[in-house]
Amino acid sequence: MNQQNPDKRQILIDGLEPPEIEPRGYLHKLKLDFDPDAQLREIHKLLVRNQQVDQEFDRETTEIEESLSTIQQDDDAESERAEMIDATVIGNYHEATYQSIAHSMAAVGMLAPFMESMLHQCFLGMKSLYSRESIPGLADDTRYQLNVDAFWDCHFIFSKNGKRNTNIVDGTMQLSESTGLDLFLPVDFLKVLGALVAYRNVMFHNGMEWPADQRDKFQNRIKNDKWPVDWFDLATTGEEKTPWMFFMTDKFIERCLRLADEVLEAFGALVKSLEEQK
Repeated sequence: MNQQNPDKRQILIDGLEPPEIEPRGYLHKLKLDFDPDAQLREIHKLLVRNQQVDQEFDRETTEIEESLSTIQQDDDAESERAEMIDATVIGNYHEATYQSIAHSMAAVGMLAPFMESMLHQCFLGMKSLYSRESIPGLADDTRYQLNVDAFWDCHFIFSKNGKRNTNIVDGTMQLSESTGLDLFLPVDFLKVLGALVAYRNVMFHNGMEWPADQRDKFQNRIKNDKWPVDWFDLATTGEEKTPWMFFMTDKFIERCLRLADEVLEAFGALVKSLEEQK
């Protein structure tokens, strides 16, 4: 009977050790009362279906436009047909604009509430799991000292004098800095969340076609907050091409979907770090 090399036996024994748990695997400790992955899958499915509808409509419009090139313009009957086709194309473009803004509202209507609820519930999960002593520096944290009861609610931001304001973006960032979550978040977290919530607020308060002053304010905010130019598309109106409708681009929607995964990874990484310090 051949004996195994001792080194090989040791390798086999080492190979039986359980693999290291990925940061996302630590989320179970928060005992979340919702299924983020299931929600993200369904959101993605609907977004894909809406995108396919837009693409099919664009394809049909292109085919109609191309049919114009086959018409004999010196033939009266054909010329009349060309006018009808041209009117159809114009009508299609008009309808496509409203279809796109409806799909954009559907996108922000799913993504923004999901992101807000996910952040809120993950922080509440941490509240039930960790005491003041469990998180380094928390006992001396200004936010914690100002209002222990509301500390874990990311909807609130506190000024140095203790005044509390409702702002999910700034509140989340302040709470992230207090707990150490900010160390695991992507560098553009604040910018992506800020743009998503800002667009949600204007859309849900003003519908698809905003008052003129809201259009100007949002256009200025894109510039002032230095959001990437490919996050929002703009439809204009009139000869002066004044702002009309703002749409979330596919690129921004995809960034929001990735951010949701990155935030969950960040919470998992934070929990992993805190557990390792016990």
